[in-house]
Amino acid sequence: MRRLLAVPYGCARKGRAFQRLLLLVTVLASIFLASHQTQAEEAERDIFSELLTDKTVKTTLDGMLATLPSAQCAPGQACAPASPEEIATPPVSVEQARGAIRAGFISGLAEWCGLDWQGRVFQPLIDSYRNVDRLEPRIVTMLTLLHGYGQGQMVESMKTQQCSAAQRDSIDSLVSSVGDAR
Repeated sequence: MRRLLAVPYGCARKGRAFQRLLLLVTVLASIFLASHQTQAEEAERDIFSELLTDKTVKTTLDGMLATLPSAQCAPGQACAPASPEEIATPPVSVEQARGAIRAGFISGLAEWCGLDWQGRVFQPLIDSYRNVDRLEPRIVTMLTLLHGYGQGQMVESMKTQQCSAAQRDSIDSLVSSVGDAR
């Protein structure tokens, strides 16, 4: 599963835009982790809104569409490449993409601190896409790839740091609030 989630992350590693985003993720994640626990949700919202501008989300969405054939839209079935119509007007809105990437950032922080990101963030998110929003499998796959991109960005930015007990508690609170924020 982890390999599927990391596909867009790998494709986006090239260029100055990636380096700037990675630096911004690192700096803002550090600021978030330094914030007081009771301010965690407000700080998280501000940090992620800084990171996830419409332009950044659209660029990430375009990158995801380019990597779609490397993902599985059904068990054992590769996704068809994005159609010209999907490229011109992605079937995933900027807000949906932003939410998936944001959840990926939170999953990355949870993974970094050894928390259950799959059971507490990823799987509830995917279940919601399938069962509440009733999205088509192809769109769920697109959102899964965007989640993986966000998670990969966060894991990469935090890999040189250790999660302290206070950071773990703060991130645990943030993970608990994910369902309310979606």
